[in-house]
Order: sequence, then C-alpha cells, then structure tokens
Amino acid sequence: MKRLISMVHLSVGLKVVIAVTGLIMAAFAFFHLGNNLHIYWGQQIYNESGFAWKKPGIIETARVVLSLSFVIHIIAIVWVTRINRRARGQNYASFRYSMTTWSGRWMVLSGVFLGIFVVYHVLHAKAGFIHPSLHEGIDAWGNKDVYNLIVTTLRHPITGAVYFFGLTGLFAHLHHGVQSTLSSLGLAQDLRGKRIRLTCQILVTLLYIGYVSIPISAWLGILKPVVEAG
Repeated sequence: MKRLISMVHLSVGLKVVIAVTGLIMAAFAFFHLGNNLHIYWGQQIYNESGFAWKKPGIIETARVVLSLSFVIHIIAIVWVTRINRRARGQNYASFRYSMTTWSGRWMVLSGVFLGIFVVYHVLHAKAGFIHPSLHEGIDAWGNKDVYNLIVTTLRHPITGAVYFFGLTGLFAHLHHGVQSTLSSLGLAQDLRGKRIRLTCQILVTLLYIGYVSIPISAWLGILKPVVEAG
C-alpha cells in the first residue's frame, strides 16, 4: 500500500513537470508564430524579423531552455508510463493511469510524430540539410534569404505535406495537452477551469490556423518566391 501511494505521488509530480515543460514549449510556439507571420509582409520584413534572436545571449538561452524542456518532457513521460505499467500489478481500482487510455496513447503517438516533425523542421529551415542550395541565398538588402527558402520549399508537394501534417500533429498534441495540463494542475473541474480550457483551446486553434496558413498559402500561390532582377 505504501508503495502504491508513493507511486501515485511520484506520478502526480511527474505530470506537473510534463505540464510545465509543455507550457514552456507551447509559449515558444506562439512566439515563433508571431515571427513567422511576418512572411505575409514580404521578403525584406520577413528576412529581418529574426534579428532579435541574433542579439548576444538570446538565441543561446532560448536553445538551452527549449532543449532542456524537451528532454525533461520526454523523460517525465517515459517515467510516468513505466510507473503506470507497474501499477497494473497493484489491485487498486482507483489508481487510473492516463497513458494506458486511448487519449493517453494518442498523446504519445502525436508527441512522437511531432518530435519527428521538429527534427525535420530544424534540418530544413535551420541546418540546411534539406534543399541545401537555397540556404546560400542573400536578398537585395544583404540578409540571408529565408523568405525564398521557406516559400520555394513549401511549394514542393512533399515538403508542403510534411509541414501540413506536422502542424496538424502539433494541433492535436496541444489540444489534448490543454486538458491534461489543467488536470495535472488541479484546474479541470471547476467553472474557472472550464473557462481556462475553452480559452486555451481557442488559442491553440488560432495557433494552428496561423501556422498551417503558410504552407497552404504557398501551395495556392498567395506566397510566391521573389526572383531577383538580372
């Protein structure tokens, strides 16, 4: 019995860790969207919109915080899953373990899919392993031409599809994560919690619409590559 109680306490603590690290990464997703939407203002504004990240210490700090949040998030999820599996041998009906329910398994599945997409995004937009020739472009103002890189590659059927389905995975993960986070923080049952959940789900939906509008706009030709004269 004591072992079971200890497992429950550890599981609750780990779920709080999952919630907090998830909130950190979700906050970054919103900030990143704000930067990405500059693409609708044209090549120069979009290429210059990332300058704030280039100030000394900012990008390094962001990378460390995000990397730690990502790693801790994964470790905590794996740890909770192991605890839940061990709890199956404890004949205690009131101990429920979300990772063995369908919704919990979907969270894990969408999380794995999202992790693969993030790796693809880094290789594509940051590291230059995908479409490397486009990473060498410089715009007319002397900036790295990220605008043409993004717009041109998103018009490619495979790259565009990867982004569309990857962003859909992000939406699914965050949408369910709202409920999980509020439950872990004890805010899921009362009226205030329900209002917070509704607000968060609206924000997540707006986040998805904002992100997915970019590959769709590239497909439809609303966003077009800039061809330099001469």
